[in-house]
Amino acid sequence: MIHLDTLSRTVDQRIRFVHQLPIEVRKIPLAELLEGYVYQEEVWHAFRTQRGVLYGIYQEHKLSHREIALIELLLLDYEESANRKLERWQQELIDAIHLPIEAYSERTKIEDLDAIHVPFAFPIVTIGLRPKDRQQASHFINEIKGIIASFAEGFDLTYHVVVEPTFVVCIIEWTEESKTLELSAETIASSIVDGMLREAFLEVRAVYAQEILDFNALVQTVRRMLFLALAAEGFQMEQPVIAIDGLGIHELLYSALPTLKKQYGLRVLPEEATKLLGVELEQTVMTFVENDLNMSETARQLYLHRNSLLYRIERIKEVTGYDIRRFSDAATVWAALLFHREGFR
Repeated sequence: MIHLDTLSRTVDQRIRFVHQLPIEVRKIPLAELLEGYVYQEEVWHAFRTQRGVLYGIYQEHKLSHREIALIELLLLDYEESANRKLERWQQELIDAIHLPIEAYSERTKIEDLDAIHVPFAFPIVTIGLRPKDRQQASHFINEIKGIIASFAEGFDLTYHVVVEPTFVVCIIEWTEESKTLELSAETIASSIVDGMLREAFLEVRAVYAQEILDFNALVQTVRRMLFLALAAEGFQMEQPVIAIDGLGIHELLYSALPTLKKQYGLRVLPEEATKLLGVELEQTVMTFVENDLNMSETARQLYLHRNSLLYRIERIKEVTGYDIRRFSDAATVWAALLFHREGFR
């Protein structure tokens, strides 16, 4: 087991670990604890490890979604990585994944870069893959390798994988012959996602990058891929395939401190307002913004008459005080809803 004091220092001592739960918390289903359960103003969070379940305790809104994801990754991976022999290039990528997760991290300094031998030639296409259901990690690992191998074999592609329990990096050599196959990083990522759903019944999110030219760029790309996958996960975004170019304003919102998210989200939309909005009106706001405040397209996607959509917009104004036909009001409510969805983490 990874030394827990070391892991706690990774997040500035904002979490402590225990192996037993208080009697009052033991009756809570494990599924709820795996997402974090609030008890006496603290969050009790269950983490799966190679040896079972470990419990972390932290103050509510003191750890971000990406910090929790990093803890999950480290706890799941530690014993497995200690027992496997990795080439240095693989270890460098895994070490990069285990660093604090950021949208645009500083360029990583790699010692003796020229001495690192990689078994592939640049340029390469890279795809990062993460299961939408983190509790399916073992099933994900077992299936993803076969899906990637099958796809690569079908197009005679040379590939390599770096495997973490909840994040897999697929590297494909991008030769002149590859370019004649009418493939792209996006189509490869989409095919792997579709294959996992069709063959393994697992929903997977993929982040792709086209034509990486050197190892330093690969390390930076892999770190960014994990950030983008986590941002999409935190905001419950539907898109299964994401370009390395990113998620636009979502990245900035996801990077905000949990305390700021809570203060903003509850000021714009107090708990009572979110209850009054309900699922139907929340979906209306999100779809309206996604369609650039276009009434006709929003009504079409929601299967509504235009007058019914207008009624919903007026109802949203009554509940929130914001008129989402105005860009600034729509953006304000939309951001607050994203923070509520994420649980202010």
